[in-house]
Amino acid sequence: MKRVSIQRLFTLIFVKSLLCISAFGLNPDSLMSQYAHSTWRTSDGIFNSAPTAVTQTSDGYIWIGTQSGLVRFDGVRFVSWTPPAGKQLPSPYISCFLSARDGSLWIGTTGGLAHWKNGEFTTYPNARGFVDFLLEDHLGLVWMARTRVHDNTGPICRITDTKARCYGVSDGITASNASALAEDPQGGFWIGSSLFVQHWRPGTQEIYRPSALKGNENLRGVSDLITTVDGGLWAGMAVEGAGLGLQKLVNGVWKPFVTPAFDSSTLSIETLGRTQNNSLLIGTESQGLYRIKDGKVDHLRAADGLTGDSVRSFYEDREGNLWVATSEGVDRFSDRAVVTFSMRQGLGGDDVQSVLASPDGSIWIGNQQELDLLRHDKITSIRKENGLPGNGVTSLLEEHPGSLWLGIDNGLWVYERGAFKPIKRSDGTPVGTVFAMAKDVDGSIWVELLGAPAKLLHIRNREIQEESVVSQQIFVSAPVADPLGGVWFALRGGQLAHYRTGKTEIVHPTELPNSREWNHFILDARGWLIGTTSKGLAGLWNGRIQELTELNGLPCSRLYNLIEDDKGALWIYAECGLIEISHEKMQQWRDHPRTKVGVHVFDAFDGAQPGASPFSPSVARSPDGRLWFANYIALQMINPAHLERNTVQPPVHIEEVIADRKSYAPYQGLRLPSLMRALEIDYTALSFVTPKKILFRYKLEGHDSDWQEPGVRRQALYNDLPPGHYRFHVIACNNDGVWNETGDTLSFSIAPAFYQTMCFRVLCGVVAIGLLRLFYLLRLKQVTSQIRQRLGARLEERERIARELHDTLLQGFQGLLLRFQAAMNALPESEPAHQILAKALDRADEVLLEGRQSVRNLRAEGTCGSELTEVITHCAQELTQDHPPLFDLSVMGTPQVLDTVVFDEVSRIAREALINAFQHAQATKIEVDLTYSNIQLYLRIRDDGKGIDPQVLTKGREGHWGLSGMRERAHKIGSVLNIWSNPGIGTEIELKLPARVAYRNSERASIWRRVRRFIKKPLEV
Repeated sequence: MKRVSIQRLFTLIFVKSLLCISAFGLNPDSLMSQYAHSTWRTSDGIFNSAPTAVTQTSDGYIWIGTQSGLVRFDGVRFVSWTPPAGKQLPSPYISCFLSARDGSLWIGTTGGLAHWKNGEFTTYPNARGFVDFLLEDHLGLVWMARTRVHDNTGPICRITDTKARCYGVSDGITASNASALAEDPQGGFWIGSSLFVQHWRPGTQEIYRPSALKGNENLRGVSDLITTVDGGLWAGMAVEGAGLGLQKLVNGVWKPFVTPAFDSSTLSIETLGRTQNNSLLIGTESQGLYRIKDGKVDHLRAADGLTGDSVRSFYEDREGNLWVATSEGVDRFSDRAVVTFSMRQGLGGDDVQSVLASPDGSIWIGNQQELDLLRHDKITSIRKENGLPGNGVTSLLEEHPGSLWLGIDNGLWVYERGAFKPIKRSDGTPVGTVFAMAKDVDGSIWVELLGAPAKLLHIRNREIQEESVVSQQIFVSAPVADPLGGVWFALRGGQLAHYRTGKTEIVHPTELPNSREWNHFILDARGWLIGTTSKGLAGLWNGRIQELTELNGLPCSRLYNLIEDDKGALWIYAECGLIEISHEKMQQWRDHPRTKVGVHVFDAFDGAQPGASPFSPSVARSPDGRLWFANYIALQMINPAHLERNTVQPPVHIEEVIADRKSYAPYQGLRLPSLMRALEIDYTALSFVTPKKILFRYKLEGHDSDWQEPGVRRQALYNDLPPGHYRFHVIACNNDGVWNETGDTLSFSIAPAFYQTMCFRVLCGVVAIGLLRLFYLLRLKQVTSQIRQRLGARLEERERIARELHDTLLQGFQGLLLRFQAAMNALPESEPAHQILAKALDRADEVLLEGRQSVRNLRAEGTCGSELTEVITHCAQELTQDHPPLFDLSVMGTPQVLDTVVFDEVSRIAREALINAFQHAQATKIEVDLTYSNIQLYLRIRDDGKGIDPQVLTKGREGHWGLSGMRERAHKIGSVLNIWSNPGIGTEIELKLPARVAYRNSERASIWRRVRRFIKKPLEV
């Protein structure tokens, strides 16, 4: 787009010498304004071809059109733009841009028009031609002016989303080609062509024909048009000569703009622009850039730093940066808070040693080889040939208006009425090299001389009244006049001295380390002494020293000088830039010495070039509130009352996602591949005042617990992120610390590998459980085998005992019984002994029968299925005869044949439990549950008696072995015995024995059948 509304005053000064300044009659605004200037040249390989147009879309990006396509710029990176797949621009040569209010980008080319909006690309085949100009009217309608029209549709077209409606002869437009277009505030249009300017509204038309364009064969006779606030019209023409160049239409008459040093007819104009204060910007074909304001002209060319003399387009972005596209590159001009004055701006030299602001607004500048004066928009220099009595001006002091004291070389002079008068000692010799001067409240002058030791002169009525060596130490600061009389100055070693009426008072600030020396100090409006030291800032008030260092938020510790502005804020010229501390922050520090003080720093990006001047005064405040600093190489100025803060929140965009070196578009719901190792997320913030001062914060939700502080880095890097869903959030602040808290976000996910899925984890869990169960079965088989081995050994021992009893004891008893029978038969039946022997033999038969039954039990191979039930029932019946509790036996499952040893031990455990319940528990009800399952043999005996004391239940009762015997029997057969009881709530005894151990026929089942049965129903033990 060629014509833009520029919000800030554009001042670009071409200064070669003082004569050049006078020639263009510069005003204070142009002289005091200075811009940060950045350039990107085609010769550096940034662009493939010459830039032709510049604009900014609503998303914040800068677009640069070239002769071979489009480039998008975020302040740091240039990215070539190409249309979507399958589509192309009407021509790669970009002629103009229009950034519409709806956020879309209209692209004019030498072959036609294209539209880019929300990822959709549209061209207009019915509007071919060289697009010279694009305009959005007050209704939001887009209009196009074109040349090289090869049909009769007309040179002016109104564009909609899908087609173009063109206007030509039949609509009242006389020109066959239109190279410029401007909207009339009354609703019409001004149309520029190769031969004339037409004012066109539906139904009316007016032709204004510059006579010099008659017979013009150039298609772009009128290259640009711009209306004025007074209803006039500026016309820029691509050809120069009388009646051409830049002409203004006033009351139907064309007039050039002419000053004694400038004639607008001599320009070959490419583009025009207007500022809010009605300044006119002119881009020429080969003469650089001009500005006309208030009848005065400024000029900038390639010789002054512009990338090229052929200016194709310019644009001011939302932050006030001015972008200029030339045939050789792109320039960006941004306001700088700190303005620099050097030889380029008209100073006589670049060795500024001191600066002094006079009450009348004049600025005196002590320089090497000359004394410079800035007054009323002009700089004048006094050199030796003009009467300067020496080479270098060291120190400055204004005694009263019109009387300037100067240290020049090794002498002291007074400059009045255009003449220099020396101040000498009584013997006529020069006083020496003047380091600094101060004016006392009584009007006398204090002069500090360089030397070892340093000396102090007290001058009244321009005569030296006294000369003192205040201290053998060297002065390290300029003297500061005390409002109560005398002067303050600092000595080597950190000491402060106050000198008055021939007396010196040395102040020993014990709180300030001796290694920290005063460099420069002032007395502020409250009478507090504030100064810079080698380690930071220090203040002296109420008899105490207080320091402000980097621990308090000071950005650097090397400070040069300082001054207060009209609002009481403190400005410190420091190594890291120009530091501002507000009056409120200073008061907060005075009241709370350890507080963290907020500061604002103007660094090199803002124009600050701090340095230390060896003489005084090196800082000054002019009556208009501007602050001046001498840094020994130039003069710098800042105007605290007119600092324009950048309040525009920078748009933030996530531009690209790179996963393992593969690029992905950053759309919401992005799904990244599995097993990703390295992730890079590229983002940007669109602030162009000082792109290198943009700060970022980001957080990856789902991974980061807090905000990350990458500083100015524009990439977020992550390694080995696990699969899952994430949300990346990035925010940024501009050069003045204004944050865009909304920023930009991206939701994405990382796909899991097959072994990272939930199904795989469930499968692994199932396999693990299966393995655990198999291990359990194997272990159970091993334990069962060990138990069976023990039971088998016990069975063999029982059989051995049975054999021994049968073969020895029972057979011996049988023999004895036969002999006793014979003896009894030999006795008469009437004998008492016969009756006794008969009874003894009957009893012996019973004992022998019981012995045989015992032997038979020892050798038995198993029991019947119901024998355990019968044993429990029989035992209960016996006990019930003497005890009244209600007894209930419940049998579940099919009774199984028990192993002999198991039967014996289980029956004994049951018997012991029943005896305890019947005889000791005092129960009213006793229940027995006996369960035969495929998994286990389960026996439970519970009563509602008085219970067992916990200590007895745990340790047993002395002299009683019932409980311990039950546990021992259970352990021997590999069963689990649990006993629960509490006093007053009864007792419950539970016995669980695996089926493979308890049942006699369990060995016949195969292991696979047992495994299948186990899987179907978990083992309960």
